[in-house]
Amino acid sequence: MGQLGWFWTKEDTELVMRLHSERVPYAEIGLKLNRTANSVKNHIARLKVGPDRVAEYRRKGELNRRMKKNEENAFDPKRENDVVFRPTTAMLEDRFKRELLPPRDLTGILMGDPPVGLSALERRT
Repeated sequence: MGQLGWFWTKEDTELVMRLHSERVPYAEIGLKLNRTANSVKNHIARLKVGPDRVAEYRRKGELNRRMKKNEENAFDPKRENDVVFRPTTAMLEDRFKRELLPPRDLTGILMGDPPVGLSALERRT
């Protein structure tokens, strides 16, 4: 009995509900239907809630996933908590000056050593 795949037949559903009312564990029901225990458990939960509520939960879950994805990746200027940090012109000029300086050596390029004159040790006086 039972089928591999996504859909539940009426016979499978009736058997699940009968065995569940007899307090048969999910794992045993799953073995009889060739499904996992979680699949059986979720199917029973969906049957108890009803198809309208299942669709509502799916819509809410999809909406929550989209919102979470957007919160991670996107900036929303309407939110009050979002702060935009933009570099000042002095910061940009300093960056351009540093980019024009020659690197110290190959180690400086690979390891990220500061350019000549910008090391914390060289600034000490």
